[in-house]
Amino acid sequence: MPIRYLQGLGTVAIALVAGLVGLALVFTDIGPSDTLTGRTTTGALFFVLAGLVLGLMHPRGRGWLLSGLVAWGMVALGLVGVAVSIRDPASGDLGLALTFLTGPLVCALIGGLVGAKLVRRRLGHSTDEPGPAR
Repeated sequence: MPIRYLQGLGTVAIALVAGLVGLALVFTDIGPSDTLTGRTTTGALFFVLAGLVLGLMHPRGRGWLLSGLVAWGMVALGLVGVAVSIRDPASGDLGLALTFLTGPLVCALIGGLVGAKLVRRRLGHSTDEPGPAR
C-alpha cells in the first residue's frame, strides 16, 4: 500500500476522531471544578494541536488547509445554529452559532499552518512560492 494511501487514511481517522471529540467537549456537562473559560481554552488548544498534526502530515503546498477538517463537527453545529438563528431569531443565538462556526476552524487552520511551516523549515523549504515557470 503506497504511503499516500496511508497518509490519506490517517488524515481521515484524525479528522473523524477530532471532530467527535470537539462535539463531546460541547455536549458534555461542565463539572464542579470546570469553568467556561477553562473549557474554551481546552477546546481551542485541542483544535490547534489536532490541526498541527495534520499540518505536520501535509506540509507541501496548500496541504495544511486539510487541517480544517478536524473542526467538521463544530462547523456543522455552527451551521445548524446559524440556520436556526436566521429562521427563528427568538430561539437562536447568532453570536454563539458564529463562534461555533469560526472559532474551532480558525484554531485548526492556525495549527495546520504552524505544523506545515515547522516541517518546511526543518526540510529547508521555507517558502510556498512555486519555482520559476518553464
